[in-house]
Parts: sequence; structure tokens; C-alpha cells
Amino acid sequence: FFRKFAPRCAVCSKPIIPEEGEEESVRVVAMDKSFHVHCYRCEDCNMQLNSKIEGQG
Repeated sequence: FFRKFAPRCAVCSKPIIPEEGEEESVRVVAMDKSFHVHCYRCEDCNMQLNSKIEGQG
């Protein structure tokens, strides 16, 4: 079911499906596009964007 109907990542084009053993998937939605958490990066510097505050910017 997930592989057929899951949203696709705007970066890698792979379906965003739950991790092994999980029932729900986690994704980032920005600018009407879906991303895997690990694929969501800054377009300018390629730094992974997440909820950690690192003082970069």
C-alpha cells in the first residue's frame, strides 16, 4: 500500500514510507513538496536542515 500511494521525495524521488517495524512515516513538507527528513537540505550550502540549533546561517 505505502509503496503505491506514498508521497515521493522531491529530492530523491523515492516514496516516503515508514521505516522497518514502524507504522507511520515522517516527512518534511515545504513549498508544497514532500521530503525525506535526511533529504531536506539548504539549496545554497547543502547543509541538512533539522530542528537542532547549531548557530549556522
